Amino acid sequence: MACLGGFLAMSGGRTIVEGMQNDNVIREAIEVQLITAVRLGFDTEEALAETAGLLAEAEAAFVRLSHPRFSLPPPPRRA
Repeated sequence: MACLGGFLAMSGGRTIVEGMQNDNVIREAIEVQLITAVRLGFDTEEALAETAGLLAEAEAAFVRLSHPRFSLPPPPRRA
């Protein structure tokens, strides 16, 4: 019995059930944070894909505007 008392004294006086309840609370908090991180990761990936598309469009417009002879039709011929 002396060992059992020492064990309980070293454990901070918590019972096993209290420790398990605290573990469940911590586990649930970690799961919520992981789910949030995953959702934010998906949102970030979507935003990056959209940004890449917009950058490609802007680059194409820049190239077109920096070389106007390629983007304008030829002048009409005079008879």
